[in-house]
Amino acid sequence: MYRYVWWPEHIISHHQYTNDEALDVDLHHLRPARLHPSSELDPAATGFNFLTKGCFTTLGMSVLWPIRALMDQPTARYDNLITPIPAAVSKGELLASMAPVLLVFVWPLVLFAAGEVDFLTGFFIWWYPWIVTSAIWTVLTQVSHVQEDCQRPPSDSDFFRWQIESAVDYDVHNPLVPMLTASLNLQSMHHVFPSVCGCHFHALYPEYAAICRKHGVRLNSRPNLWAAWQSCVGRVFELSSPSLTPGWASSGDDAATGLAATELLAAPTDGPASASVSSASPASRRLAARWRLASRRVAARAAARLKGP
Repeated sequence: MYRYVWWPEHIISHHQYTNDEALDVDLHHLRPARLHPSSELDPAATGFNFLTKGCFTTLGMSVLWPIRALMDQPTARYDNLITPIPAAVSKGELLASMAPVLLVFVWPLVLFAAGEVDFLTGFFIWWYPWIVTSAIWTVLTQVSHVQEDCQRPPSDSDFFRWQIESAVDYDVHNPLVPMLTASLNLQSMHHVFPSVCGCHFHALYPEYAAICRKHGVRLNSRPNLWAAWQSCVGRVFELSSPSLTPGWASSGDDAATGLAATELLAAPTDGPASASVSSASPASRRLAARWRLASRRVAARAAARLKGP
């Protein structure tokens, strides 16, 4: 189902239009919680909607999104289906691709009906995989963009600057964390270098941060995942129900929450902290030039695809 639903929903909509309330569908999956200041405020919305639905996100991606596509129904809060399956994919093919998910969904019920397990065991077999994978997905993805400093108005129209400034990085000096998060902790690099394998991000980060500093590009950062989660939840409650904000959540612009960009760039690293564009290797400069050209082409194709004929 990745190429049928995930590709248009996430790769095209989210990666090309990050934190654009009108086009980034990821801002609307956990409604009625409000994840962006431009979204309308649902009278019933609270930050607890986000925490509750966050425990069922993989169920939504594996079942709800494909069903919406099959029924030609829009994502909640959209007037039209902006992320349909590709025209070359029939609904029958999409439905067939859901077979493994449907098996996982109904198999515990079959076991219970056949008397192989009792009700509590059957419920646990059904519920546990969804809630664990959903919790992991929600924490590792939502902390990356639902932050106050990621949702400030763009300083200019540069596509690449916005890819960086609309993301949060954390644990940038810890070589273990990228292995545990598939390098999603270095989210700004994940967005701005789609053709570079994430296994290289940690080694490239000192040079990357120095180049951002040279060109005045803001790097949003947190010291660790817990701090990123605190400020993410704080942001959702700030936008949805400020009076109900948990005591452990925090504001993204709180100095105690994360590192300022200057502190991040000045922090000790295992690489050259003073690297600049001129000191980058010829291979790095050639790679960057090829990537810029390829990214412009991808962005143009994505924009044309979303606009339609």
